[in-house]
Amino acid sequence: MRVYGPLAVRVGFQWVSDRGTIYPSGGLRLQVLKQGIHGIDLSIGAAYKPEGLTETSGEGVIEASIAVGRAFGRLHLLGNLVGGSDFEGNDHDGEIRLSGSYSLRETLLLGFDSRARFAIAYSTVDIVANNKATFDVVAGPTVTWLVGPVALMATAGYSGVKLYNASSYANGAIAMAGAGGAF
Repeated sequence: MRVYGPLAVRVGFQWVSDRGTIYPSGGLRLQVLKQGIHGIDLSIGAAYKPEGLTETSGEGVIEASIAVGRAFGRLHLLGNLVGGSDFEGNDHDGEIRLSGSYSLRETLLLGFDSRARFAIAYSTVDIVANNKATFDVVAGPTVTWLVGPVALMATAGYSGVKLYNASSYANGAIAMAGAGGAF
């Protein structure tokens, strides 16, 4: 939700399966560049998530992000770099996201979304004891249907994860659906 000028806020909830409950999440984003003026869209942000890739203490993570995007008519491309840390400073992870979408109609978009997260530094004792992931990836085609201020989204594709004690990746298919709103 845009709060004032280039400043936007995000408020949401996230299911944390390890703890079996829903926790709040949120963030701030500042749009630094606009495509109409600068040739690209660029924003920076900070967010709180109740769970990180390697974080095991249950306190959540703070993330900093930079996003760059560009539209070419009906084609929209977006890239994100994210770095996160738990509050104790023991666990650090990074994330790269690349996506693109094409507007078939004003309310219907087809695209591709991908995310790779990787452990940068972590408390070996916690990571070994809990056999947490040190790398994961999700990628696949997407469809988004806009209904007023609400976006209904679905994706299906590839999912892979590397656990600390595993010698190889676990691979499989993933399917997700969701809804969001913009104000």
